[in-house]
Amino acid sequence: MQFIRSNTFRWALAVAAVLAVFIIALFGFIYVKIDHYLIERSDRMIMTQVDFIA
Repeated sequence: MQFIRSNTFRWALAVAAVLAVFIIALFGFIYVKIDHYLIERSDRMIMTQVDFIA
C-alpha cells in the first residue's frame, strides 16, 4: 500500500485521468457532430420525398 503514496504513482494516476477526460470529450464531440449530420441528412431526404410526392 505504500506505493499508492508515492509521487510516481500519483503522477501516473493524474496523467491517466487527464487522458481519460480527453478521450471522453473527444468521443462526445464526435457523437454530437455525427448526430447533427445524420439529423440533417434525414430531414433532407424526407423533404425530397415529400416534394416528389406533392
